[in-house]
Amino acid sequence: MSTKPEFLTLNAEVFYNGPALEAAGIGPDMWDEDRLSEYLEDGVAFEAEDDPNSAIVQYPSEEGGLAMLLRWDDEAYELLNAWPFLPEVVSTPASPFRIGESPEGDQAFVTCQVGGAALVYFEDSYLLTRDEYRAGEVEFAQFYAIGAQLRPAGAGALEIGPDDPAYASLLESGSAPNAKGNLEFSLAGAALMAPRFDIAPNAYEFRGPVVSLAELNDWIVPDAAIARVTVMRPFEDEDGQPDAEGLDLPILLRKELLEGGDWPNPGDEVEGIIYVYGSGFAAPFDDDEEDAPEAGVPILR
Repeated sequence: MSTKPEFLTLNAEVFYNGPALEAAGIGPDMWDEDRLSEYLEDGVAFEAEDDPNSAIVQYPSEEGGLAMLLRWDDEAYELLNAWPFLPEVVSTPASPFRIGESPEGDQAFVTCQVGGAALVYFEDSYLLTRDEYRAGEVEFAQFYAIGAQLRPAGAGALEIGPDDPAYASLLESGSAPNAKGNLEFSLAGAALMAPRFDIAPNAYEFRGPVVSLAELNDWIVPDAAIARVTVMRPFEDEDGQPDAEGLDLPILLRKELLEGGDWPNPGDEVEGIIYVYGSGFAAPFDDDEEDAPEAGVPILR
């Protein structure tokens, strides 16, 4: 069992997912009265046992599309928030250490440790998983991302100066300073993520190689695909050395947001801005295992 995380209360406005919805192609025309009625009638609903007036509805199915957080106000359901979710995720051990909740406790941004890196994600099922977080039981998470910008990665180099804590050890391992006394490393093949808190708590600027790409023929908007991109390499091997294995994050892409308008190919290095989403869970399980839950947070494939 993991250590119980620290809990904070955040302003409700910070949970607005409008930019990610727009990036996914879900614009104002998707929210007229008839469409919203269709979402509620045909979607799959998940309710929290301790909160019968709130629900998460996934449309068109629990396999991928649009998720909505709803609350009953004695006359009708009020739409509190919405976000896109994907039919592909990457699952990994994760240790949540900070939870930023909404005032009502039904939404959260989770900061967790993944290997040697920290990652912030919007918890897409917090209404259903909050008790596990509060009990310190979440030990794994599954992640995906919505791409807001994507372009071919430019050539670049990373320079580390003598004031950097890693400078001395890199010198000892054979790295040679340049004319300015800095250590210079090519970014070719690098997998990097940098927080963009000025955009959103779960926004990141990233760079990495494309592992695979699959077009989505049944997504809720046309011309979409999922690219798996190695966005960081936070793991260590048995000897405590950096492992070549990386976190291959599924990222929703739409052609109109791509520089040049063409899908990237496996092996291409790309960069851009993404919004990270995820779900925490207590232990990994398969659908055919006896202890797999019959209801609750679906494990997205």
